[in-house]
Amino acid sequence: MRAKVIEMASTLASALSRDDPMFALSTLPGITRTLEEAQRLYRLSRPVYGELLAARNQRLLFAVPWPPSGIWSRKPIDSLEALKGLNIRTFDTNASRYFLDLGAEPHLLSWEVLQARLGDDDLDAVLTSASGGIVLGLEEAFAHYTPINYAYPLNIVSINQEALDSLSAKQQKALLNVVDEMERLGWQKSRASEISAYEELMAIGVTVQVRHAKALNSAMAASNQRVLQQWLQKVGWEYRDLVNYYLASRDESDG
Repeated sequence: MRAKVIEMASTLASALSRDDPMFALSTLPGITRTLEEAQRLYRLSRPVYGELLAARNQRLLFAVPWPPSGIWSRKPIDSLEALKGLNIRTFDTNASRYFLDLGAEPHLLSWEVLQARLGDDDLDAVLTSASGGIVLGLEEAFAHYTPINYAYPLNIVSINQEALDSLSAKQQKALLNVVDEMERLGWQKSRASEISAYEELMAIGVTVQVRHAKALNSAMAASNQRVLQQWLQKVGWEYRDLVNYYLASRDESDG
């Protein structure tokens, strides 16, 4: 019997934010500082993602986070001044607003366009995860990596509802039964990648800039809030309530 190929879409959530700003939630700077916080925010927002995708004739299967985003750069990012005029690749409008607010010169580039531009000397830095940069070979051009707890961007996996409906009941059950396990393994892999990435960076000669100047930390925290407030002003009360509930629970867990 010939196996049936099931076509699914794997999409960076914020790439869908032109359709609805909710899809940009996971890339609001500083909204999740740990993988545990990213998972808590996802659990709260998953029903909303499901409804938004259903309205587009898509069935949400699962979502997994990219490891936390940081800055790959040619020179150390050890002060606020180091960001001034920095030509940095960003991956969505949240990131572009954030770095523009900090005085940098953001360039919104897809993964494919970034690959084509790696040889360009006018690109000073790249916003992506440590492990993502290693996969792309960024160490050949950028000798420094700065963890900034920027975000854990969600990658959403979905299937067209009609394609799902075309499967037999047995096939649908088999697919949906494996979804939870794929999601669990995806989050687990993200954690493992985050733990091992810094060791791998140092092994290939990349300097990891863990400590930041106080002025840089303060400026990043202030920019986090400004980008968050801009987002909240664009969305309806239901999204604001969700985020405010999450932030309150996050702050309570801080003690």
